[in-house]
Amino acid sequence: MNLKKISALVMISIVMIISAACQSSEKSSNAEQKSTKTAEVKVNSYEYTLPEDSTTTLRDNEMVLKVNLTITNKSDKSISLYNSDFALYQDDAKVSDLSFYTSKDSLKLDSLNKGKSVKGALYFLVDKGKQYQLVYQDSIKKSNESIEIDLDGKKILDSAKKLENPAKALSAYTDIIVFNQKNDQFSDLTGDNQSDVVNKYHEMFIKDFKRSASIYGNEVSDGDILSMYKRIQGTMQEKAKVETSVKTISDDEAKVVAQVTGIDASNLKEQLRKNRDDFYKGKIRSKEELYKKSLEMYATEFGKLPPVSSPVEYEVKMKRNGDDQWKIDLNDYSTEEYMSSFIKTR
Repeated sequence: MNLKKISALVMISIVMIISAACQSSEKSSNAEQKSTKTAEVKVNSYEYTLPEDSTTTLRDNEMVLKVNLTITNKSDKSISLYNSDFALYQDDAKVSDLSFYTSKDSLKLDSLNKGKSVKGALYFLVDKGKQYQLVYQDSIKKSNESIEIDLDGKKILDSAKKLENPAKALSAYTDIIVFNQKNDQFSDLTGDNQSDVVNKYHEMFIKDFKRSASIYGNEVSDGDILSMYKRIQGTMQEKAKVETSVKTISDDEAKVVAQVTGIDASNLKEQLRKNRDDFYKGKIRSKEELYKKSLEMYATEFGKLPPVSSPVEYEVKMKRNGDDQWKIDLNDYSTEEYMSSFIKTR
């Protein structure tokens, strides 16, 4: 796993200054089918999900109901499928459909030749845990009989719980990378190995720190860099905090909103500058002494700092990694911005 993007937790202020010196069943799967003379509608499964775009705003207790269907042409002629052929009722009231969704598994509404079938999903805005009725009727030939299939929202409540997995996965990455805390659910939530992620992150952190600080020799040891970082993690574990929630979910991506209360370390710049000035004045006699003193000072003073007064919101993209597993999107700037947000440097 390439952790280059998330090595931004290194304090920019350190490297800039001292360098101057040198990421129940979950759904109902009991298929039900009904037919007319022209069409057969089969509900393969149904489940709760979240909007795939940020323009769909949910009220309290409101969810997106995803209904997976198979439609078969039973007539001797081709039939056409339209959005208006399908409706969903909740307690006898028609609900809004989300026919503008363009997920790869959305039902393709087109002509269907004799004996042919098409599979896909329809999406509706519903209240969680209610009773629903899916209705199909040819919207062009109104005289054709309709198909009505009942769906029980109480049977799929567990599918709603799984929708927070992207947020839980982001929190799990944050635990092991930012707070140096073990997370027992990490592997189940992400599909990654916790020890491998931490070890590879530490390697990348040290490498990027040295490169950013223009350290090409043995002026400072890997152990000293990692020791400083772990002390800072201890402070963040004690004082920083984050709250995460899922904003949107599509086929392979979720957007998680994170409210981060980090540590304001911007005032430490002056102390780092003083170390640099002392080096130039000869009060600090070597680069080795400069680095060691700066790392020690930063970790010590960082532990005295309070959290920021109010949280800042960030949006992080997560990539689907199998069933109910989510990984940090390492190719997106939002990941680096989020990981950096726990330490305010300016």
